[in-house]
Amino acid sequence: MIVAMSCTKNWYSYVAVELYALFKHNNIEKVYLFIEDDTIPFIKNDKVHFINCKNLPNYISKDSPNYNSIYTQMSFLRCYFSKILNEDKILYIDADAIVVDNIQELWDIDLKDNVIAGVHEGGTDWNAHLCTYGLNDTYINSGVLLMDLKKIREEKLDDSMLYLLNHNHFWYPDQDVINLVCRNRIQLLSNIYNSTVDTGIVENAKIIHYVRKDKGWIKTSPRSEIWYRYYNEYMNKKDILISIITPYYKTLNYIQELAKILEPQLTNEIEWIIIDDGCSEQELDKLKAKVIHLEKNSGGGSVPRNVGLDNAKGEYILFIDSDDLVTSNYISTIVDKINKEGDTFNYCYISWTSDWGDIIIKDEPPQNNTCIWNCIYKKSEIGNERFNPEIIIGEDYDFNLRVRKGVHGNITDILYIYNINSPHSLTKGGWK
Repeated sequence: MIVAMSCTKNWYSYVAVELYALFKHNNIEKVYLFIEDDTIPFIKNDKVHFINCKNLPNYISKDSPNYNSIYTQMSFLRCYFSKILNEDKILYIDADAIVVDNIQELWDIDLKDNVIAGVHEGGTDWNAHLCTYGLNDTYINSGVLLMDLKKIREEKLDDSMLYLLNHNHFWYPDQDVINLVCRNRIQLLSNIYNSTVDTGIVENAKIIHYVRKDKGWIKTSPRSEIWYRYYNEYMNKKDILISIITPYYKTLNYIQELAKILEPQLTNEIEWIIIDDGCSEQELDKLKAKVIHLEKNSGGGSVPRNVGLDNAKGEYILFIDSDDLVTSNYISTIVDKINKEGDTFNYCYISWTSDWGDIIIKDEPPQNNTCIWNCIYKKSEIGNERFNPEIIIGEDYDFNLRVRKGVHGNITDILYIYNINSPHSLTKGGWK
């Protein structure tokens, strides 16, 4: 079975879960994964072939009436797989789907004289759109497609698709064009192979498709528990490299903004531990993190951080305050530093920025900065040391005196964004 998938940078950790589920249930020959980089470091599978979309020919002009912030070059890949993949047949699966069973029977389907197979895109919401093209009975959803690339290539159907995309506007460009060009050559599949959450997941579904805004990794989405079953298996299948510890106290809006940046970076090697310091904030349970609710407020950051350390499984420890932010390359840069130089340092400084300006640490941080969020700690170096709950202000300084020993490294890239205006910081106006 030869599979093709694609995703942008912010979906890398989600497609990793999809790949885990796919390989768990199926014997896969290879997967072509189209991404925005040369590789995804945390996806280590020899059968996954990474293709950097930036290196592909521009088959779709940026002047195309269909090219915009939503529909980019990556969105149109299905229309020209036949030009860039040296394969006779592929199975395409959207990155927001999850394979929950063996799909060998789907791969083995004989398309006969047809060139493509998919599940009918039905429902009253689509009727007006389908009537535009007269395709009511055969219009298929492009989230799961069995494609005969050899026929598409030989009959130059790919050229026809590209011509339409470059010269005509469509509401659903890639899907509309595939249906128009392949009309009368489309084989309908059972909806067990593309069961969408908006129309209800059918019994015995083999591929579940979390369409539109109802993504599987959003805990409020319909049937997200299915996606999270595979996510939890994936996260537990190997040792944790990094544990991120975040104490929480009445900063919901801030931590939700942090989650938007951090969650797409989380992988099976990274765990995020949030300690709710007596707030009983149930919204935290919707985040992609291990949330520990303390029954009563401890009055400072020491107790929740100690709880985080006691529960951390990672070889390395990071601290992020719930009212701060990180950059989109926070995890990848730190993992790269650990992989390349982890055996050369006992702890490592991280550069950061705030309204006061950029702090680039080339050797030692400013003397008045004794915080813990600008450092990568080795759990082995921390050992049994913990924060002193008796110290309300300056607990970071006391902790660092005891654990920052030996050789230190530096990351000069700015990775941390410090918020000086949090209403719940004990040291507002100074380093936390």
